[in-house]
Parts: sequence; structure tokens; C-alpha cells
Amino acid sequence: MWFNLGHSLKIHKDLYVNYKPNGYVVFDGERYAINAKAHQISGYSAHAGQWDLLNFIKRMRVKPKKVHLVHGDDVAKQTLKELIEMEHPECEVVIPI
Repeated sequence: MWFNLGHSLKIHKDLYVNYKPNGYVVFDGERYAINAKAHQISGYSAHAGQWDLLNFIKRMRVKPKKVHLVHGDDVAKQTLKELIEMEHPECEVVIPI
């Protein structure tokens, strides 16, 4: 799951990516064509802070198995990664390079 959601594409059961409709996205060097509709996620703000993001995960009925942190400075992403891992040890948290 990516927390930088404008329009999102679910590539597989655990991964959402930011995209422009009718375009494509490159993820881990692979290009994926976009053939999807945009859906709104209620209760989420693109301007959320770390505690808001932690609470967003906490309130999910089905917890994510994997979270990709792709936006923010390195220290903030690492801190959020550690907080998510402490509260949700079953969740793999990835900071792509």
C-alpha cells in the first residue's frame, strides 16, 4: 500500500500505487499499463501526520500485509516504518530506494 494516494491502482492484494488515469506507472523498474477506475478512500488525508497514518492502519478491517512508504524525508519514513512495525509486527514495511 502506498500512502501517497491521489488515484490508486491495486497491482496485487497488498500494493497500491499512485497513477494518472489512462497512463502507466513504473514500479521497481517494471512498467504497468493503467486500466483502472479511481476510487475514493474515506478517512484518509494526503496531509496526514505519522499518528494519523498509524490510526488509519489501526482502523482497517483487514490489515495490510505490506506497506510501501514512498513520500517524505528519510528520517520521517524510517521513524514511521519503525512505528508501524511495533504496532503491526505482522506487516512488512518497505522503503523503496
